[in-house]
Amino acid sequence: VSPEGEPDVRGGSSESSTGRGWVEMAGTTMIAAGVVAALAVRRRRRLRAVPADVVLRRPEPGVVEFERAVVAEVIASGAADQMVTLDLAVRSAMDVLGPAGGGIRWVSSAPTGAVRLRPDRLLDPPDGWVVEGSEWVLTTAPTVSNSGGVFPCPALCQIGATDDGHEVFVDLEHLDRLIVIGDDADRVVAGIAVALAVSPFADRCPIVHVGDDAFSLGSFETIRSLRPSELLMEWTAGTHPLPLGAASAASVRCAGGDAWDPLIVVSTSGPVAVPDRETGQVAPVSVTVASADTGGVASLSAIGSGWWSLEVGESQRSGIVVRPAMLDRDEVAMIDDLLTGPETVAVASDVPASAKRTPIGRPAAMVRLLGDVRVESADGSEIAFERAKSVELLAWLTTHRERPTRSRARAALWEVDVRAATFSNVVSDARRTLARVAPLDGEREWIARTLTEELALDPSLRSDADLLREAREQARGLAAVEAVEILRPALTLIEGLPFSGSAFTWPDLEGITSELVVLATGAAAEMARHCLELGDLAGVVWSTGQGLKVLPGHEELIALRLRARAATGDMAGVRQEWASYERVLADEWTGGEPAPELIDLRQELLTARRGG
Repeated sequence: VSPEGEPDVRGGSSESSTGRGWVEMAGTTMIAAGVVAALAVRRRRRLRAVPADVVLRRPEPGVVEFERAVVAEVIASGAADQMVTLDLAVRSAMDVLGPAGGGIRWVSSAPTGAVRLRPDRLLDPPDGWVVEGSEWVLTTAPTVSNSGGVFPCPALCQIGATDDGHEVFVDLEHLDRLIVIGDDADRVVAGIAVALAVSPFADRCPIVHVGDDAFSLGSFETIRSLRPSELLMEWTAGTHPLPLGAASAASVRCAGGDAWDPLIVVSTSGPVAVPDRETGQVAPVSVTVASADTGGVASLSAIGSGWWSLEVGESQRSGIVVRPAMLDRDEVAMIDDLLTGPETVAVASDVPASAKRTPIGRPAAMVRLLGDVRVESADGSEIAFERAKSVELLAWLTTHRERPTRSRARAALWEVDVRAATFSNVVSDARRTLARVAPLDGEREWIARTLTEELALDPSLRSDADLLREAREQARGLAAVEAVEILRPALTLIEGLPFSGSAFTWPDLEGITSELVVLATGAAAEMARHCLELGDLAGVVWSTGQGLKVLPGHEELIALRLRARAATGDMAGVRQEWASYERVLADEWTGGEPAPELIDLRQELLTARRGG
């Protein structure tokens, strides 16, 4: 037993059991950073479509541990920061190369921030770069003219890493065609295809896989599988004329124009027959396995001992040797499974109507989860703890009322194992501070003292999510007026996205953030529907606004707002709500298209107003 009166029980380790590290397995920081970013965006998209009458099933422990390992290694490797540096470097270089009709042959970056770039022609580099031989070397933070605009090289993709740890990227659109030659060529092409599928740069590029799809690439959201006989039609549809006088699609993007993003064709089973690119056209890009160098195209060829050489054209050799990113079939499936994880599986709610009808009041101590995380007393003032981890521990306990053990809490709160005394001091601080601010009756303690693994939390400690969930249960089956009376006070507790402002990793990994998002948006939609029934259009706008604090662009909430605006004859308000919805979609990393149901509803409302 520790000096603080807590048992000396070793906590469980959060270390991954997947063997190789994630970045090592993928062989590319682009895949690692892209997967983590894509997870957040795709979850948000799915959650927007979840109706109010469902709950979410939390993911299995194995899925949680795998994602925990992925996120931890991406953070440790600095992969996300490296992608941001690369983004700015490419934009800066293309400010000079793009208007001149030039492009990037390859660019390399390191976690240290070092960037080297091989332009396809001799030009003076922009500010922040110096010339070393045939390369540009970044020396200071680059000046970028279009930092918020369209990325000029959407088909930028990592092909591997050099012996000094620099990650090497090529602009596939500029290369036009890349053939991969070697015994593991199919695994190299698979690595390129997956990197493109999750790339922060290729988010709008359509990708098709042709031929034998033994890697199951077609299961990815952004990759479609085609038969060879279907390719010519797809290739023709993906070919577009350049604007008059434009040297390339990249030059159009650099000038702020609207250029077509390239169709990217990949084949892991062999070369594909495609037409030659004609001058003045934007044509698809191909990345295929080949048995020999056919000349006149870019090639990535095995040269032995795991090293491959990138060559561009017959007379202009880039001279860069890399260890390429390779993925086998199981690794491709693992990434696909992670991106389609079960944390978004919705099941119908079977919570019965509650017989309890009591106003939802403030408890003696409440953990705020629906927004910035903190602990408040009954009067709403924030409770200050000596240790920051005490607040996180209480947040974890209120969301893990089933089997709240010390080892599980320690594994969640710390990425590495910590001493038992450290954890015991956090528990003691949480217990002591709560007892001082809000003492309990008799011998009760906020966190009971036990000599076991159990962390017994007093039921008086509630979270705002607990109160909102209880309000939904009480309102179930009531008449509209009574339901609104119960739901409104609970909805006022919503401040924003669950756990916003915190650095906690476990809520997202365990599906708890998604669970609370659905709870909040569902409660908001329920009140809005009742208000719409009562003709309380201001109530519809207020309640949906509370839900949209948690998840902007939620489809059911947007639909209710559109109907409320139209019911008052406010067609300008309908258009304004629609414009706000489109801005939310446009602000996301991968953009997004409006839901078809909302498109139909908007058309229906506007058409009805015009008299059909």
